[in-house]
Amino acid sequence: MAPAAADPDKPYAGVTLHYAATDTEASGGEMLDLVEMVREKTGINIEFTIIPKADSGEVDKRLVALQAGDELDLIYGTTAQLKVFYDAGVLTPVDELASAAGYDMKSVFGDSLPVYSDGQTYGLPAFNDVWCTFINTKVFEEANVEVPTADGWTWEKYIETAKKLTNTDEEIYGSLMLDYDCYNYMYALQKGAEHYKADGTANYDDPLFKESVEFFYSLGNELKIQPDITTYMAGVYPWNGFVSTGVANADGSYDAAQFGMFVCGGWAASMLPNAEKYPRDWKCTILPLPYPEGETPSTLTVTGCYAIPTTSKNQEAAFEALRCIAENQFFDLPRRASGGGPDPGGGG
Repeated sequence: MAPAAADPDKPYAGVTLHYAATDTEASGGEMLDLVEMVREKTGINIEFTIIPKADSGEVDKRLVALQAGDELDLIYGTTAQLKVFYDAGVLTPVDELASAAGYDMKSVFGDSLPVYSDGQTYGLPAFNDVWCTFINTKVFEEANVEVPTADGWTWEKYIETAKKLTNTDEEIYGSLMLDYDCYNYMYALQKGAEHYKADGTANYDDPLFKESVEFFYSLGNELKIQPDITTYMAGVYPWNGFVSTGVANADGSYDAAQFGMFVCGGWAASMLPNAEKYPRDWKCTILPLPYPEGETPSTLTVTGCYAIPTTSKNQEAAFEALRCIAENQFFDLPRRASGGGPDPGGGG
C-alpha cells in the first residue's frame, strides 16, 4: 500500500520501484534522465536491479530472476521479447490497473499496445524504432566511393557499395550487422512474407524465409563484406563496433576495425552524440533500410514497451511510473530521434 501522499496529484510519492537493468543501461545518461523525470512528475523513486544481459541464444536472465521470485516492478523489452515473459506467466496484465486509474490506453497508444493471445494488454509502448543504414563517411572518402542517396537504395546497391569499401587487409568492412533475430527474416518480410498463416500456424516453411536466412549469412560467409558469423559470434567485434572506431593515430591508422555501413535500429543514433564515450574524427550520415530490388521501399519497425512483472508488490505505483515513462518517450519526438532510453533491442 502506498504511503499517504501530501500532494494529491502524486498519490505514490515516496514509493520505491525496482527496475531490471544491465550495468550499461543503468549508467546511461538517457536512463538517468528518465529516472529523474519520473521522480519529478510522480514522486516515485526508481532503483536499478542489475541483471546481466543474456548473450544471443541464452535465456533472458531477467526471466530467470522472475521465475525465481525476485521482486521487480518494471522491465523493458520489445513486443516480441515480452511475449516470452507472457508465455512464462510472469507479466501482469495492465487493463485493470488502467481502468482503476481512469486511463484509456487504446486512445493514447492505438495499435502499438502489446496485446497477446488472451486479449489483454501487458505493458505500454515507449518506442516505435525504425531501422536504417548508418554510414561512416570517412570510410567512403578514403575508398573514393560516393556516399549513396536514399533514391534506389536497394540491397543490391548496398552490396555493390560494401564491396567497394571492403579492405580486409586493413580490417575495413563495408558492412556491419549484429546477431539480432530480425536480421534473419527482414529480407523475407520486405518481399511480402508473413510470420503466420491464415490458420494461425507458423509460416516459416515459406521459401522466402529460407531465402532470407541465406541472404543474411551470405553477406559475411560468402561475400565477405562484413565479419563472418562465426567470427562475430566469437566476440571479436563488439555490438558498438561501428561507433567505437574512434580517432585515427598520427599515421592515419585506426586501432579498431572500421565499418563503412551499419544496418540497425534508429536507437543506435543515441551513441553518435556521445563524444566522451565514443570520440571520433569522422561524420555519420543516415539512409533508410535497403530493400529488395523490384519491391516497394520498406523498413523494419520494432516496438519497445515497459511492463510490470507479477512479482511487483507495488503494481499501482508501477503503472503510474510506466504511464509517465511511456507517454513522455512515445510522444517526445526529439528524444526518440536521438535514441533516448534503453536499447530497444532486436527481437521485434
